[in-house]
Amino acid sequence: MGTQFPFIAPVRSNLLFKPQTIMNKHIKKIALSRLTTLELIAFAGRICKIVSAHSQGIEYLNDRLEQIKNSIARLESAGQYPRKLPFTKELTQKNTARCIALRNLLAFLTAMARMDQRPVAQNCALFLLKNIKPREKRIDRIGQAKRSGAIITIMNFLATPQAQEHISHLQIQDLVAELANTQQQFEETYQQKIIALSIPRNIVRKERPETAYAIDHMLIYIDGSVQECPDFAVMAFEINELITQAMAKVRSRITRRKHKSIELPGIHSIANVTSRSIV
Repeated sequence: MGTQFPFIAPVRSNLLFKPQTIMNKHIKKIALSRLTTLELIAFAGRICKIVSAHSQGIEYLNDRLEQIKNSIARLESAGQYPRKLPFTKELTQKNTARCIALRNLLAFLTAMARMDQRPVAQNCALFLLKNIKPREKRIDRIGQAKRSGAIITIMNFLATPQAQEHISHLQIQDLVAELANTQQQFEETYQQKIIALSIPRNIVRKERPETAYAIDHMLIYIDGSVQECPDFAVMAFEINELITQAMAKVRSRITRRKHKSIELPGIHSIANVTSRSIV
């Protein structure tokens, strides 16, 4: 499979960086921020080929080319991250473990409340059940992330002095500790997943503006040198053809989204949809 990015829509200026728009005498304007990440990579790669053919001995252009190529390589590395990370099975197992730990605690408390002949022990078990049961009922109907919040709420209750007194009287510290340990193990794995998912997003956030910045300055330099060097005039002509193709894709995408927004009532406007996207 080719490079895949978890983010496909073009950025808006209020998210990552102000849109770079080249407005020169010889080179057409190009709003780089309107390109998707894949389009920006392709555009930058083709510009590098055009400029490389005419930039021998020009240190400034060679520096910009190197900068752009490095940024492209890092952007492409972000696209190599799998969309589905290998945490699903591990999270499912650890989620099951913490649910079992909670049910074991509840089963013991229920048995104590029903069968223990000691009134004090029965009252302790009933008190704990009364405060845990309402929260436990929701757990089977919510997702893993929200389930963490429900279990943490139960753990916070079990950590209160009054609950600790009842836990100590019933001698169920091991059951409470098992619930706490399984919840912690789930949370650690879940945080690893969140960090892994953020890696490609952070790469794109950093490299998109750097790539656009280098392209901007290279085009400005070329535009300002067209009258001094015939090779630059050739570069400007070829770059203009490339810009025309790139912006035609952008306009086509915007048109399709406008039509889609009109055809599907209730959908947010294209500006709102795009503003919530990352790249």
